[in-house]
Order: sequence, then C-alpha cells, then structure tokens
Amino acid sequence: MLPRKNLFHVGPSAQAVEHGSSLCKSACVPRDTSCKKRKVTNVLTFIRFTVRFHLLIVCTALMTLCCERFRRHQDWC
Repeated sequence: MLPRKNLFHVGPSAQAVEHGSSLCKSACVPRDTSCKKRKVTNVLTFIRFTVRFHLLIVCTALMTLCCERFRRHQDWC
C-alpha cells in the first residue's frame, strides 16, 4: 500500500499568506469573510423570495384562467 501524502487543496477563493520570505501554500486564508458570506446569503434569499412570488402570481393567473374556462363549459352544458 502506498503511503498517503499530505495534500492541501487550494481553491480559487484562497490566497497564499506570506510566511517570512516565501509564500506558504499550506497556510491559505479564505478571502470570503463572514460579512461577504452574509451578503451572498441575503442576495440568494431575495432571489428565492422573488422567484416564489412570481411563481405564485403565475399559478394564480393560471387557476383563474382555468376557472373561467370551467365556468364557460358549465354554461354550455
């Protein structure tokens, strides 16, 4: 069995921290602060709310249209 290597995943949201004269890749600090994460969460929540609101409007319009067609059909019978 091969020995496991210590691998550190460095993603695009991480920046290397200067350690002495060299850059230490194993000590990466994420750029995303809690404030930025909160802003992203607020934007996503707003988008979800907006999409749900528009879906509610569309569903209400479709139900109204279906009810009108049903009433017309009953008048013909």
